[in-house]
Amino acid sequence: MANENTSLKELYAKYSKPNMTRAERQELMEKIARERYKIDKRKPITIKGQTVSNLICGIIIALEGIFCIIGVNGEKVFGDTSNIFFIAAIITCVVICIIMGQYKKELPDELSKELMTKATAYSAYVPMFIIVAISIVMTLIGNKRDNEYFKVNSDQVMGLAFAMMGLLYIAKSIIYLWLDRTPNSDDEEE
Repeated sequence: MANENTSLKELYAKYSKPNMTRAERQELMEKIARERYKIDKRKPITIKGQTVSNLICGIIIALEGIFCIIGVNGEKVFGDTSNIFFIAAIITCVVICIIMGQYKKELPDELSKELMTKATAYSAYVPMFIIVAISIVMTLIGNKRDNEYFKVNSDQVMGLAFAMMGLLYIAKSIIYLWLDRTPNSDDEEE
């Protein structure tokens, strides 16, 4: 244990030198992360496990945002149950964070980094499509009612921000899981 701590201290000492390039610092930081991973005694969780927990949190955040958009905190549609959902959503996210804290996160390899970068790039299109869809729906409803403008309050804007953030997490997680899937045996034969 003492030997592991000294090697970690040596790596931190090298990292603090100001004459390193950015690539050297990044490589050294990865070495430090690997050393810290070896020292950590907690059970590991895979990158897929981390992604699934992010997916669950994203679903909860998106649902809360959608309930916020539907009515002022959902009170017009759901009555007092919207407050219960909000509290349950917060408690669920806290419980997921506590559970995730019990595990050490597996370090990503090159393939995982590449797939996560692709998933992030593809999921960046999700907010744009959502904004376009919402704009089209608002335009169609406004034309049907002969209203030129809608009145949007700050709670609905906050709800839209929550929904967009949640949908971004969902899209990123689903795309990563889809890219990281194992091929079927039929695909391997071809």
